[in-house]
Amino acid sequence: RTPFAPLVTKVRADIAKGGKEADMALAKIGMGTSAGFMLAGYAEEGKITGAGPADKGQRDALMRQGWQPYSLVFDFSDMTESQKGEFAKLPVDVRYGSGDYAGKVYVSYQGMEPIGAFMAMSANYHEYVKYENDNSKINAMRAGLAYGFYDYMMQSPFLQGLSNISSSLGMS
Repeated sequence: RTPFAPLVTKVRADIAKGGKEADMALAKIGMGTSAGFMLAGYAEEGKITGAGPADKGQRDALMRQGWQPYSLVFDFSDMTESQKGEFAKLPVDVRYGSGDYAGKVYVSYQGMEPIGAFMAMSANYHEYVKYENDNSKINAMRAGLAYGFYDYMMQSPFLQGLSNISSSLGMS
């Protein structure tokens, strides 16, 4: 479900068949690629976090300021009092930032499968690129991310569920 999908024999065969198989293969490639770009954009904007820097000291320093790995990041200053109160009720790990991260609220997305895995992969890729200077390593990681997305999505039925919901709402 990435631009690299045509490198996989089964995907090429499905596209070559034409008809429904080709349409499904191309739709999966488009959906996976779109999801990857969207989530990578969220990571770049600081709206989701991954594992953080590989350097333990840097990571620990971030965490002391309330930064939390594998989280959705909300700007507390943009919330109403009612919205702020709702965060206390969430059944997940919520952390409030301080210092450079003051005003940020971190809500863990671990366990929000299958989308949590995509958020983690995209955010980890963004964070890796942020701290890596070797372009060949960045390109290798990009290819790994694409293959990871494709492999994971080939095993996950959630897009079929999304399609079923759309159909039941009369949207397809």
